[in-house]
Amino acid sequence: MIHAPYLPEGQVVLYMLYSAFKDERKSLTPLQINKLVYIAHGWILGVFSRPLIDNRNNQIQAWKYGPVVVGVYHMLKSYGDQPINVFDFFAKIVRSNGYYDSSLMPVSGDTRSSKLVEFEKQHPEVVKGLKWVYENYTRYSGGQLITLTHQKGTPWYECYQGHQPGVLEKWGLTSSMPSIPIPDPIIQAYYRGRLKRHQQA
Repeated sequence: MIHAPYLPEGQVVLYMLYSAFKDERKSLTPLQINKLVYIAHGWILGVFSRPLIDNRNNQIQAWKYGPVVVGVYHMLKSYGDQPINVFDFFAKIVRSNGYYDSSLMPVSGDTRSSKLVEFEKQHPEVVKGLKWVYENYTRYSGGQLITLTHQKGTPWYECYQGHQPGVLEKWGLTSSMPSIPIPDPIIQAYYRGRLKRHQQA
């Protein structure tokens, strides 16, 4: 598995909001965004054998209502269940709320950051994967995305519902409760399996 370069979670959030702005969808909820970042990470792991975001420090966890990208949750939690558009993101997240990050600031005449533009140029295959996830999963509500990522056999199910001695250990991994990590090898195996089933269909 290739480990770098990672795209910071904030840049993936920006990509999703920028895409919503371009297709006039205008806004996505924090719940939708969190699931989209997780799903994009999974598919890119499964297809390209490389992570999208850095999950080495248990950034992706199994919570009650499914997989959660912890950094994205904390970044957007002030919105509750209210929709966000890309300009809200710049005004309320990037420039305030104690989350100022100049790498997320837009390029002059664009709503993307210079870091995101650079990443898009250097990793077109990953951006193609992000676009595919956006196009195929934004038709689902937050509740529907919970259901999709909550089913038996998913990484969340294996790590949360099946959390018992030996589940993570079979992957050579350990967990410290109460947070339950969803490690990349489990995510990659699941999405690689989905890719194979799709190719055989």
